[in-house]
Amino acid sequence: MTFKKIFTCALACAVIGAAMPAVPVSLGTAVTANAAEIVESGSCGENVTYTLDSEGTLTISGTGAMTDYTYNEVSHSPFHENTHIKSVIIQEGVTSIGNDAFLKCDSLSSVTIPNSVTSIGESAFAYTTKLQNLNLPDSISEIGYSAFLCCSSLPSVHIPASLSYISDQAFQACVSLTEVEIPENIKEIGIGAFMNSENLKAITILDPECVIGSYLAPPSAVIYGYNDSTAQTFAKYYGYTFKAIDTIIGDVNDDDALDSSDAALILKDYATVQGGGTSALDKSVADFNSDSLVDSSDAALILKTYADNQAK
Repeated sequence: MTFKKIFTCALACAVIGAAMPAVPVSLGTAVTANAAEIVESGSCGENVTYTLDSEGTLTISGTGAMTDYTYNEVSHSPFHENTHIKSVIIQEGVTSIGNDAFLKCDSLSSVTIPNSVTSIGESAFAYTTKLQNLNLPDSISEIGYSAFLCCSSLPSVHIPASLSYISDQAFQACVSLTEVEIPENIKEIGIGAFMNSENLKAITILDPECVIGSYLAPPSAVIYGYNDSTAQTFAKYYGYTFKAIDTIIGDVNDDDALDSSDAALILKDYATVQGGGTSALDKSVADFNSDSLVDSSDAALILKTYADNQAK
């Protein structure tokens, strides 16, 4: 740029500046950004409405249930396959999340659910592949079929205290899950509830009488539960590795079985003690007959119990 052009530009700026009136400036006034604009609104229930803002936040408010939608061109959800929705905030007063409500919302990563919600419909969040932040309040008593199918970014799941049944395929193919604890309030787990969740390494079932549907989890998953529970029976029948979360009295080698190897280990330890050595066993586990001693009588009773169990 030449000197002449620079001089002309500077002169123009000076003239404009001189012509403008002085504006007082308050150094203590904060500058605020413009609020996100509402880009879409409507109803999603008889007394439930929604607004979607320009930043991708969908707010659902009102009272009562959301509409149950279906996967077709005529009656699908207003949010169906909406890639602009990044977060969903459901406000207090809404009581349910409808079937197929957020099906294939590929950009949805965060959902806030209030305590007023008691049910989540079938396929409500199916194929929301970026969903990571999800709170399931203890008010929820129903989670529908395939509700979280293929939520492949979901890292963990809290099972609500009011829930008694996990529906078929509810968390199928949630491949970011690594462990799940099924609390005592769950009395039945549906078919394929965690099927194809390939990175699920551990699933703990705390109700010893829980009814467990087939295809629970990938074959590599370890099932944790109580001895003589339905979880142990299920694991044995379907070929899963089972780990007991309670102690088997007499199982001194801690292999979750009471057999001749435990008796042999007790006899070896007893001989060591008789020879002046120190016991290496946990007395609370090894004292099978509860006489405050660890000796050959414990080993003999373990062998008898093992033989009786084999004969059944």
